[in-house]
Amino acid sequence: MLHKFVAKYPNWLLLVASDILAEVTQQDPESLRTGTRTRIEKNQHLAVRKIDSIRKTHSRCDIVVDAHCVIDNGDELVRVPLAAIKALNPTALVCIWDEAERIHDKRRLDRVRVRPERSVHQLKLYQQAVIEMCEEYRSRLGLELASVRAGDTHALEEALEPSRVND
Repeated sequence: MLHKFVAKYPNWLLLVASDILAEVTQQDPESLRTGTRTRIEKNQHLAVRKIDSIRKTHSRCDIVVDAHCVIDNGDELVRVPLAAIKALNPTALVCIWDEAERIHDKRRLDRVRVRPERSVHQLKLYQQAVIEMCEEYRSRLGLELASVRAGDTHALEEALEPSRVND
């Protein structure tokens, strides 16, 4: 969805936090995801530093960062600290969500990405944690928060490029 967005709006640069962290730490995304709470929290600060350096070399671009605010490391749900989000100096937030049943079905069919096996109920709790974290970021940082269902490219465009979509 984000790849389609940046293909349509070339003034935007997409940065994927897990790819950035894999590059910085020389670890595969699965190892990063399954780290301890402390390691995951420390990695957020590494990502912020790298994103900041990329931002400086792409100062004419708008940047969208694809990042999780809650990471399921297999043992617990690790919430990305507010300080890490604040350090990115975001101008807006977008919470991309989906129905737990749809997430469950997509995960069951996905043969590429490794994820912990979760029940629909567990995925509902995860989605609730994501929504709560996004709301906390919104409230504490005083930012706009758009809630976009996974796959709804039009809603994403309305959130990030409203002047172009509504013309």
